Amino acid sequence: MVIAGGRTGQERNVFATLPAGTTSYVIYALNRTNDYCFTVAVVWSTDTVASSEQVCTRRR
Repeated sequence: MVIAGGRTGQERNVFATLPAGTTSYVIYALNRTNDYCFTVAVVWSTDTVASSEQVCTRRR
């Protein structure tokens, strides 16, 4: 499983590659004043990747 994300409007970067069965992950050192978008993907092979919808924060 791959966790990718970045600030809204910028390119996503891989935060972590996690083992199968992982159910949670905490990303530290994000700026509280910025919005971020994240995607989770499962990689079966170099040709087969299933990606979630992108989810973004909305700070007030």
